[in-house]
Amino acid sequence: MLFSVPPQDTDPKFGFDQDQDQEMCAQQAWQELWTEQTEDERDRAFMEKILGLQDHLTNKFSNPDMNLESFLVEVSANDWFPYGTLEEALADLLLNLPRRHISETLRQLLWWIIPELCSAKGLPPPQLPSKDRLNKLHQQFQNDNIGPQTFQYTSHKGNIYHLNDIGKIISQEVANPLSSKWREELDAEFLSPSIHVRGSLFFVNEPAQLVDGSYFLPSRWFLLGSAKTLYARGLYLDPNRSGGWIIMEEEKEVPVSTFEANITSILSRPGTFHASAPILHRMQDGQLHSINIPLVNPLRDLACGRKVLNVPLVLYCDDSSGNVSKRWNKHISALMTLAGLPHRVQQQEFNIHFIGTSNLVSATELLEGVVEQLNNYWSNGIISYDDISGEELLLRPMVIVFEGDNPMQAEACSCSPSLGVSLKFCRVCKVGEEKKGDQLSETGITNFMKIGQARSMNETRAKAQEIHLLAANPRSKTGVINEQCKSGVRDPIVSHFAEELLQLAESMEDANASADNIQTRLKALQENQLSRKWHYNPLFDLQAFDCHQDTPFEILHGILLGFVKYFWQDSISGLSERQKILVSKRLSAADPNGLGCAAPRGETLVQYAQSLVGTDFRIIAQLAIFALYDPLSKPQLDAWIALGRLSRLLWRPSIFNINQFCMELETAIHHFLDMTALLSPQWFNKRKFHLLLHLPLHVRRFGPASSFATEKFESYNGIIRGMSIHSNRQAPSLDIARSFAAYSRVRHIFSGGFWKDKITGKWVQAGNGVRGLFRNLKVRLLLGLAIDMDTLEPRDRTGEIKVASQSKQTVKAKDTQLAQIPSSTHLNTSLSGNGASFTQFSHQLVSSVIVNRDEPIQVGSWVTTTALDDNGHPIIARVMEILKLEQRDGVATGPRTMLSILAHPHMVEFMHSHFHMPVLAPMSAELFPLPLDMIKVSINVQHACDLMLCGATGEAAVRQERQLSTKRKSIIEHQHNTTKDLWILNTNAFCNSDTTDPFCNPLLLDNRSEVITKSLERYKQLKEAEMKLSKARKSLQAGGGQILVDGIDISGLNYTDPTFDCSSPTIPQLRAILALYGVTAPKGKLKSFYTAQLTEKLAQEREHALEEQDRAEPEYGMQEGGAEEDMVSPLMTVGGACANELEELAPLQLWEESERGGHKRANRLLAAGHWLP
Repeated sequence: MLFSVPPQDTDPKFGFDQDQDQEMCAQQAWQELWTEQTEDERDRAFMEKILGLQDHLTNKFSNPDMNLESFLVEVSANDWFPYGTLEEALADLLLNLPRRHISETLRQLLWWIIPELCSAKGLPPPQLPSKDRLNKLHQQFQNDNIGPQTFQYTSHKGNIYHLNDIGKIISQEVANPLSSKWREELDAEFLSPSIHVRGSLFFVNEPAQLVDGSYFLPSRWFLLGSAKTLYARGLYLDPNRSGGWIIMEEEKEVPVSTFEANITSILSRPGTFHASAPILHRMQDGQLHSINIPLVNPLRDLACGRKVLNVPLVLYCDDSSGNVSKRWNKHISALMTLAGLPHRVQQQEFNIHFIGTSNLVSATELLEGVVEQLNNYWSNGIISYDDISGEELLLRPMVIVFEGDNPMQAEACSCSPSLGVSLKFCRVCKVGEEKKGDQLSETGITNFMKIGQARSMNETRAKAQEIHLLAANPRSKTGVINEQCKSGVRDPIVSHFAEELLQLAESMEDANASADNIQTRLKALQENQLSRKWHYNPLFDLQAFDCHQDTPFEILHGILLGFVKYFWQDSISGLSERQKILVSKRLSAADPNGLGCAAPRGETLVQYAQSLVGTDFRIIAQLAIFALYDPLSKPQLDAWIALGRLSRLLWRPSIFNINQFCMELETAIHHFLDMTALLSPQWFNKRKFHLLLHLPLHVRRFGPASSFATEKFESYNGIIRGMSIHSNRQAPSLDIARSFAAYSRVRHIFSGGFWKDKITGKWVQAGNGVRGLFRNLKVRLLLGLAIDMDTLEPRDRTGEIKVASQSKQTVKAKDTQLAQIPSSTHLNTSLSGNGASFTQFSHQLVSSVIVNRDEPIQVGSWVTTTALDDNGHPIIARVMEILKLEQRDGVATGPRTMLSILAHPHMVEFMHSHFHMPVLAPMSAELFPLPLDMIKVSINVQHACDLMLCGATGEAAVRQERQLSTKRKSIIEHQHNTTKDLWILNTNAFCNSDTTDPFCNPLLLDNRSEVITKSLERYKQLKEAEMKLSKARKSLQAGGGQILVDGIDISGLNYTDPTFDCSSPTIPQLRAILALYGVTAPKGKLKSFYTAQLTEKLAQEREHALEEQDRAEPEYGMQEGGAEEDMVSPLMTVGGACANELEELAPLQLWEESERGGHKRANRLLAAGHWLP
């Protein structure tokens, strides 16, 4: 049901109450509702929920014995203010939900069904508001200034678009009681240029008198120590005999509690200063020099006694499609969120705010209106309300981060959108090539892998204006292009104006106009352009913002949709069909526990490698090396391992030691770049690899990289798309903006926000009935907020359990693993202490239990414990059984319910020689009880398949239409050794990666110059191999019945000759295989060769290898060319990495693939070794 009374008191440790469990699972249920059903099914399911609403509310409010205080406070006449009735409030909520749009047809159907249903049940019909009444209500709210207004703008190109009022959105946020607690966590240096001390208002850059009589000039406020005592940093002032003060040079820090008098009190004292004497002086070279700065902060007059708060914002701009279909309907959208919110709530949909969108304008055009609003509110302020103090506030918005993908951020910085069109390709620094063609030289790679001189926003603006002036000269097209290429500055507005000038010059030259006439017309057009409000990037004029420093490297597009995507697609494209099948099976067999994501679907990740999304690449980044450890070459595997070591650092929500973390991050970045260079220097044609070098600076400036990732904004694109498809498409920018304005209003009213009443001039909020509705979790989830209303935090669910439906029947004690361990360890003998025996408890198998606030663990999960091993590392345990024990009736006193967790402790046996991860082995064969309070966090551990020689020897039923079919498929069957079962601690996992830090060996960097030299040598060899393949292709095309390789005719080679030995072929035979692999083969010969000779030999060698494996104990180390199911091992010494592809591909496919990817093919040949002639 949509509304429910608060759950009854239950055991807080386990939370067995069924209603409460359903309440907290609501978010997951809603997510399943949206994702698993069709559009029609969603509408029907949503209608069913709404139809049950009236019946429930009627019963609740018509029952005279119902204690309404359990749900809402006592009903009064204004309980539904600003609405007239409950029906109006619910209708406004229903019609303005962000992710559930109700069409007019569906609204009419609901308005007909609900009264009919009430009539059929003998209930009084509800007073549902008509469409006209809702429209009038909406107009009334707009007139009363409840919710943001929508403004129209015209860009420099003449395009019309609409934006919502940013100032109103910010005012609502600060005037919302939800933000009061969150606001307390924001550092004072960002929060306010002013503070209140004992009723007096002090501003930065204003002299203040301390309690000891001295004077102090504060420059910033900050919190110090664990007690978070407010301090001021600034300079002491020494009184001057002639009047005023002398500013001391050494900066000091003083407690704000020592402030006594502000500048207003000081200046009000008679005879304090001479009227004509300078007030502030600075001592330089033994002489006093007056400083011409205002003694009173200009904000004091603007504030009119109000406290002034700076409101830091995160601004986001990107493109998305306004269509559900594949037809691209590009919309440029601007969103924002308050940067001061805690990370745990900033990511929620409720706290993301829509500014505007348009399918007509570019990002720069859209930002013109955004910057205009922000600068206006920075200068004039925004009036809001503090519900704690009951006072008005003056807010000043400031953008501290601009987020978007790399092309969008480059456009925001007026820099070139891609590396190939500019010598200076970085938006943060001036690194680049001296001339085109240096990219793959030693100098070019060296420059690419280091940070250059920082860009200055003033220099970029001056260069853009210089290019604009240059374009006004006749025949200047080449000069403009060269200047943009040389400097890397490509301002979008200047480029548009320059294009207008160049087109005018060309058209007049074609018309044989005189040079003077051309020059005059160009100057006139340029003056017209310069007279417009925006004639260069509007972000250059945004107050308190530096586009080059405040556009951080973004890990969603840079890491997941960047490096992980590039490496995955390249790795999969180099595999044979058999290898792809094996890799997909390994991914499907991977353990997802502790990864923070769903179980991987290997077939999808491999088959659709070219069209995956960020969620897929998040899984791949954490599991790729466990599936690709043998099909790949060593340079490829090393690059994957380095990428994993880097990625694990980037998704941390908090950093405890910023200096140490940034040192580790810099080392991981350089190690990753070194491994990428050794793989191929051609990867450095993507500037993301260079931008990665600036990430440590961005982390120091803005905090954890996950805090300025764009996932939270990217998920909002679905809401914008929904608003688009539910409009009539005639005025999309206006319609979507108004829809979001209505949602913002509903959100503010229901969450208890304040607004200023136009009639009384007082700040008011919605009635108790409206605010009471928001306390229901389902209503909050509909509005995009999942927090506990009492703590304003995501709910701590530690200890909650979930009993699987198939195990609700009580199991017998003798059938549990708990009964098999010594009785002295049963729950730390707590049962015997209660006067009860083990058999006097009922036992239920538990499917999962929550640890660490919201992490579910289940049987098979791995956790770290508070216990330490001999090396001081946390002991790692695998959960083997979770039981809920409940006393039977009539049993001795004690806890009615208890939780038993049995775990198998493990310890680090050795470090994996290739993965550089700890290999875990059991400490003993015995299981031990693990108290809940000993569990720290869940972690991810994978089976050591490469060490235990696991293969695709198992079978499982294929699931179709959500049920098991009779079809069977092969799966990876994990091989377990009773004495030494080995596991690998996945230190690449994103979740709780700080917990696995002690298990990671420190990275050692190679000599950079040697790395670059090896990289270029390898690249040279690859090019030579590619040239040989090209010659083989040309030889085949020459015709004449000959196939020439290095001048040798191999067309007559008889592959079915019994003297041919596939394990040690001769040089001419190797060259023949190379030519066939790179080109083609006579039809039938290749197939007959493999079916008659190779298949038989491979089968014999596989059988022999398995027999050897059974006779010998497996060695714990990476098996070089070890026998494994579905892998072609006998030819590894002569290039087996691609020999199995010969078996799968037809001659026509060989020829087509050689045409598409000759370079990748040569790369694999070289990686295998001994193949090149």
